[in-house]
Amino acid sequence: MNHQLDLTRLFTTIDVIVCSLWECIDNMNAKYFISIGYIGNQIVLKLDAEGYDSIYRYELTSVREAKEKMEWIIAEKGLVANYATYYYDTKTNMTLDFYFDNQIQYTFTSRNRSGKPIQVNYTIHPVGVEIDYQGLCDRYNEFIMILSQNELGLSITEVSPNPNKQLRKCKLQDLLSD
Repeated sequence: MNHQLDLTRLFTTIDVIVCSLWECIDNMNAKYFISIGYIGNQIVLKLDAEGYDSIYRYELTSVREAKEKMEWIIAEKGLVANYATYYYDTKTNMTLDFYFDNQIQYTFTSRNRSGKPIQVNYTIHPVGVEIDYQGLCDRYNEFIMILSQNELGLSITEVSPNPNKQLRKCKLQDLLSD
């Protein structure tokens, strides 16, 4: 039995992320993608099958509604997370959580400030467990691949400044479009 997927990070950071993309599988190992982000003042939540066939698309106005709808989608399809990507801008500022049994195992973060080299950090969850170095290395290679090229061919984001000088969830191309 899989543990309940903790969506706390997503719905506590949604005000600062441009969008988030979750890769999940069901009990038949079919791959699904859940994308969530803002278009205008609405939170758009979308579930696509591996062939980019749109299954669900919701436009919601509250974080609570979005969280409940995402929990329903996960339960309805019996999804287990492989990884969750949080985009803070178009590419270089992102966080990637790798899951096992709906529990975060590794987190990789890339940050770029003022044209300086991209800094990559990792965290092992839970802290203090014996490290699976081969697994860590494999996840790192996957992270670098996702960071260096968009293997899914998705145009993720456009970013525009907001009056508060924070990243704004602006416009999602392709990923959240029909």
